[in-house]
Amino acid sequence: HHQNDSFEWRRKMVKWSQQVVKTLGFDRSCVALAFSLLDRYLSATRNSMLVDQGDYQLYSITLLYTSIKLTDSKKKLRVNDMIRICGGVHNKKDIEAAELHVLETLKWQVSPPLAITFAEYLMELVPVVQKERIRQKCLDVIDVAVADSHLAAKKASTVAVAAIVVAMMDVDAFAGIPLSAILERFLDDVDSMTRIPAKGEESFEIISRLETMYFSSDVVVP
Repeated sequence: HHQNDSFEWRRKMVKWSQQVVKTLGFDRSCVALAFSLLDRYLSATRNSMLVDQGDYQLYSITLLYTSIKLTDSKKKLRVNDMIRICGGVHNKKDIEAAELHVLETLKWQVSPPLAITFAEYLMELVPVVQKERIRQKCLDVIDVAVADSHLAAKKASTVAVAAIVVAMMDVDAFAGIPLSAILERFLDDVDSMTRIPAKGEESFEIISRLETMYFSSDVVVP
């Protein structure tokens, strides 16, 4: 039962974080980083079962703050801004203590591999002209992926491949070449040029999960 709660909390907090980042004009990868740090923190402390909704919210807000500082160093965000944004639910002492605790637990290793980073590299292998359109869609697909607890446990590189595939499904304007041929070529290239098992069973499972989630989300405007 508790696990279902935390799935729901994650969805809500990811959505909230994405709105904050969009409103303030920060890089959207801040949200992916925040929740990657949160996942690593919860699995390192192994007390994810003991975290209640208030804690989950505190850690999400804190790590969004941390991630914005790490990602967008030019724009200054102060802890007081963060307190204002979350409506004063948590105070400065709470946020700073939570941040320190996470950083110490993670031994200050704060640049984990993110799907969004892999996707940037893998876009090079997309065999079509409309790369920019696919790239933008891919960022939307990754936003959907970040909210999913199940995908959080998967390798970021495999999620990145799946996100590009789903983005290509959504663009689907390839000058008469069938989409299936383009996807096939992309997966072949990834498989042969990188160490990512793009054509493995898990890869296809992630593609189909992401496809379902993305096309039923409110990101896609019909």
